[in-house]
Amino acid sequence: MAVLVESRPIEFQAEGLLVKTLSAEQDLNASYRLRHQVFADRLEWVAKREDGLAVDAYDAFATSVGLFDDD
Repeated sequence: MAVLVESRPIEFQAEGLLVKTLSAEQDLNASYRLRHQVFADRLEWVAKREDGLAVDAYDAFATSVGLFDDD
């Protein structure tokens, strides 16, 4: 039996917030920088990286979603 992997982008707004699939390299890198700030800099759960990006092997297969406010 074949496994069907389907990827459809999402995007919607509610109460001044935007939820969308991250596909642009700029958006993905911003999310990796935020992840690094949280888990490496603030919580110190993972080692700090010189490039400031927290990326792992799962990111190649993941669907990244961002939540944005109007600011």
